Amino acid sequence: MRNLICLSVGGSLLLLTEVGTAVEPVPPLLQVPFDGTVPGKLGEDSTFVEGRLGQALLTAEGKVGATLPLPENNLPARGTVMFWVCPPEELRHRQEARRWTLLQMDGPWGLRLTLAETSHLALQVRWKTQEGQQERIGFDYTHWKGGKWYHLTFTWNAATGEATLYLGGRIQRRRFGLPWTPTKPPTRLRIGASGLPVDDLRVYSLMLGEADIAAVARLTPADRPTDEGLVVYNRAIDVEPYRGDLLYENDFSGDVSDWILEGPGRVEIRNGWLYMESKKPTENGHIVLWNKRDFPDSFLAEWEFSPAYEEGLCIVFFAAKGRQGEDLFDPALPPRDGTFRQYIKGAINAYHISYFRNIRQPTGQCNLRKNFGFYLVSIGKDPILPRGGLGPYRLTLFKRGAHIQFGIDGRLIIDFVDDGQTYGPVLGGGKIGLRQMAPTKAYYDNFRVYAVRGQ
Repeated sequence: MRNLICLSVGGSLLLLTEVGTAVEPVPPLLQVPFDGTVPGKLGEDSTFVEGRLGQALLTAEGKVGATLPLPENNLPARGTVMFWVCPPEELRHRQEARRWTLLQMDGPWGLRLTLAETSHLALQVRWKTQEGQQERIGFDYTHWKGGKWYHLTFTWNAATGEATLYLGGRIQRRRFGLPWTPTKPPTRLRIGASGLPVDDLRVYSLMLGEADIAAVARLTPADRPTDEGLVVYNRAIDVEPYRGDLLYENDFSGDVSDWILEGPGRVEIRNGWLYMESKKPTENGHIVLWNKRDFPDSFLAEWEFSPAYEEGLCIVFFAAKGRQGEDLFDPALPPRDGTFRQYIKGAINAYHISYFRNIRQPTGQCNLRKNFGFYLVSIGKDPILPRGGLGPYRLTLFKRGAHIQFGIDGRLIIDFVDDGQTYGPVLGGGKIGLRQMAPTKAYYDNFRVYAVRGQ
């Protein structure tokens, strides 16, 4: 007879055998291993293939994988749903969007978990409140690896409005929305999407935490996401060995005649800072301020940034030119007025990094994208707001050919090398621009660009 040990981990009670194997914190309301059968209706042409823990369910193109009965319970009030999924090939940006509904619960609650390939790879959960309001939570990825099994978990609590999305046992996004009153519980659950095997579905009537998820799913370090999404670098951005001659400097104590504004904005000097805001802050009054100079293929740019208040979103464009190599202000190019599509899927190429992403709710992310195409290529952790206050912050942008780094207050946020193949040739020299979405009001100072030495 084996002894059992009780252990509290992260506020959850786990039972362990004498050899340390974790046992279920509570039994699941529903568990389907997909080992040759399902406790419900198997979709047309669905099959069982090799899975993560045995066999897995493979859904035929355009069909429903399996429809499973849910027991009578308080599932809509709070709960956890988890399963494994494996893309057979690498998933990332596609010009023609693809979308998979991996899991769906019927009834007025309408919970739906989807995966989509668009300008990035997006994992999203949507549901409806009693009042019919659409709620959602999601996270973006640069890619998922082909042949790798990913463990997805979604937890919710209607009374508190809390919802959390996990990948590989790690929190991807947590949000606290408005509480909602559960209506009629769902009676069926559909799982399976064309060409994506799923394995080991579990549904619980309580919210599991990280320790419980790792235990019941038997997660290992290899199951955690690595470079697919948010990457946190615990080191400084080291640019001093590469700092060359000063190419451009503006401390904004004078005018801004060497900058060009696009969009309905207001630009002025206030107390030695460049101040920018939109004249249409409640509409699509987005603005971009371009420096007139072309900068080389390799450069080091630094500036100070301070948001005037807590809502907004900022972007820095760089290596910007026409798609055929034209100067950014070539009169042959279509005019631009701040509308975002003109910069990401218009007549120009550029990289851009978004920071201070605090529209509606802070994301805590800096995204590096490559245009034309709006390709999401790297995600870093943004320290600006809500924890950091209103600044000022010291921003560093370092481009050394194909190698791009971005730092905030000396800390490395983005570290990416463009392979010149996945999303087209590496972009070389070009112009730098500062973009603000309509509600943003912000200050900039001490903008400097240096040549790069030691290449």
